[in-house]
Amino acid sequence: MVWKVENDSFKRADNSYNHKMTNQSNIFVRNDTIMKFGGYGYWSSRNFFTYYSNTTKEWEYYLINQKTALPPGVSAADMTFSNDYFYFSGGIKRDPRSPLGKIINDNVWRFSFSEKMWTDLGTAKFASSPNDQLLDLGNGRKLVKNEFNSRTDINIYVYDYENNEISLIDGLNLSLSIDNGFVANDSLYNYRSDQLIGISTSSLLNNDLIKQGAMSVSYTHL
Repeated sequence: MVWKVENDSFKRADNSYNHKMTNQSNIFVRNDTIMKFGGYGYWSSRNFFTYYSNTTKEWEYYLINQKTALPPGVSAADMTFSNDYFYFSGGIKRDPRSPLGKIINDNVWRFSFSEKMWTDLGTAKFASSPNDQLLDLGNGRKLVKNEFNSRTDINIYVYDYENNEISLIDGLNLSLSIDNGFVANDSLYNYRSDQLIGISTSSLLNNDLIKQGAMSVSYTHL
């Protein structure tokens, strides 16, 4: 459903049927248009884009190049949108022969809106977890705080989808809550104890990164 605020009240704006087929989809804005990718419903996952049309007041199918490769249908994927490219990794796939099971998507995918083509960037060299804390930093970068378990330490990384690079951030307070943060005016903010606590993202991303290698194998930067 699409809602708008009108006279301090929420009012539904769309005329769409509430099909519940895109749970845990990825939603982003491109050129002032709300876009949606993937999502789960009725024992299957989507692998296509829809967009909200201000003309029809409904979600419409986004046409792509018929010669393109196609990604798997996924839900709860990690994504970023930058420079007219949509990237995603991780997420849950469904086996059509056994749709009650869950399969982790191991590949990184990129969609070019100018060419309307998908590219499989290769197998991810990192493990996605549904408990990771994620924050979009812009320019194709994600701030990721990994899940603590008996085999790994808590660390904070930058996943750079555009440049196919993973970096470890050294010296950042590990108590920082990524899920509760936001980026504004070139700073990363946390709201704690009734106060906003800010960290300069330029200092964070330029001076404290330890390169960890590529995000995916079989990657060619175009």
